[in-house]
Amino acid sequence: MKVKKEDYVLIAFAIILGTIITIIGVIILRTPPEKTPVHTITQQQQTNGTPVSVYPSTPAQNLPVAYNIQGQDKIIQKVENHPKLTQDDGLAKERLLQLLPTGETGGIIYSSPDFQIEYIKSFDLFQVEVLTINLQQAKNEANVWFRNEGVSQQGICDFPVDFYLSADVAKQLSGLHMVFSPLPNSC
Repeated sequence: MKVKKEDYVLIAFAIILGTIITIIGVIILRTPPEKTPVHTITQQQQTNGTPVSVYPSTPAQNLPVAYNIQGQDKIIQKVENHPKLTQDDGLAKERLLQLLPTGETGGIIYSSPDFQIEYIKSFDLFQVEVLTINLQQAKNEANVWFRNEGVSQQGICDFPVDFYLSADVAKQLSGLHMVFSPLPNSC
């Protein structure tokens, strides 16, 4: 049987095509699946004034609690452009920062069974971690704590103070389809 020149060309094309298909298959198999991105505040859209979660809503990442977008935006604005504090609130803030561990510029300044307050120096921000499912009670108690330390209600808003749920609390509240506001009372 005599092999023709056309047969060699056809075999060469088959080998090239097989190689290309193999390379594409290897690339596809080695490429990790695309992860669902966590959306930033600026990427979020609001529908009918309803807060939208900053978390992706995929079954694999079904995060337990959504955070109020408007509240997050307010806190971000205050972190980026700190409002001027009154003299009394400025002095109260200085006293609060003296509660930091010796030699530290950030860290936990107060802890209770229901909440924990931490100062984040890099953002000049007080974060309150809610440790109970009684969310409003924890927010009220933290508010009273700041007020007892000499901070005005407006000062609490202007520091700023940011509330978030501990992982355990968020897990306990999963499935309730709730939206949590990170803002302090009356802010």
